[in-house]
Amino acid sequence: MKRQMNPFAHSIANLWTFDDWSDGDLELVGANKFPKLEAFHLDTTDVQLIRYDEISKSETPETQVVHFYINDELFTNVMINPSTCMSSLSNFAAIIGPDISPYATHTSFLRGGSIWYAQAITAYWQRHGLPVIPNLRWIAQDDLNFYLDTIPHNSAIAISTLGVSKTKEQRRCLRDGVLRIIREVRPRQILVHGIDRPDIFDEAKQLSEIHFFKPRIYEATELAGKKHG
Repeated sequence: MKRQMNPFAHSIANLWTFDDWSDGDLELVGANKFPKLEAFHLDTTDVQLIRYDEISKSETPETQVVHFYINDELFTNVMINPSTCMSSLSNFAAIIGPDISPYATHTSFLRGGSIWYAQAITAYWQRHGLPVIPNLRWIAQDDLNFYLDTIPHNSAIAISTLGVSKTKEQRRCLRDGVLRIIREVRPRQILVHGIDRPDIFDEAKQLSEIHFFKPRIYEATELAGKKHG
């Protein structure tokens, strides 16, 4: 009987498809047995970010980094079988690992499953020669415990502030998480999909190389302000 697609694949990692696409030999490390990732360094000179759902429109992929900071349903195909898009992704300067949403309403166990699956896809792509930057997403400080054994030291890493920096508490969580990552992982570069907020990044910028890439939503807001200002 043909398998039915898990209807929750857009929000909860579709773990039962893993054996369908993986080679079955990902190296697992740490107490939680998460996929081990490889270090990657990006020349950030003149590079721009591009959404995964818009890569078919790209005219200069060699100067663009693909990101998945979009609604999960826009990259369901990646979660079901990440091998199907490898040919298209190989044209780009780099790829930021998938950003499968670990929702605040989920238990720590469910958030850990989403993080594990995103890391597995990253490791799979790296093993097949794609230049993938490890992505980190956390809702609570405990979420970082899933990452810290698997993220390579002296590597570029990526984070996004979009959707998780609206409140003072969220910004404090981001700030504390970034400082913990710098302290324990010692990244060579941090790529931030978001704006440079002093209450999040002022201390971190003194400790690590950080590059900011402004999401389109902020550019649209600024443009509207200029038109009406």
